[in-house]
Amino acid sequence: MEIEEVMIDFPCPECQQEFQVGVHQLLEGGVIICPNCQATNVETELVTIARELEELGESIRNLKKCLDKRFRLKF
Repeated sequence: MEIEEVMIDFPCPECQQEFQVGVHQLLEGGVIICPNCQATNVETELVTIARELEELGESIRNLKKCLDKRFRLKF
């Protein structure tokens, strides 16, 4: 799967409606416009997404450690 094909639910910072946005749009820094209220405040959501991705990464690292201890798997 190419990055251009990956879509996420993007919550509007103003009206809270979620709508589909391509990850490549976020990475390229394009302006995301809410189809409901036309809000364009992307920076707030990018910070939230970055924080959540870091938390996901930490969870994956912890899972790898547990698997390594339990099954002696190396990644």
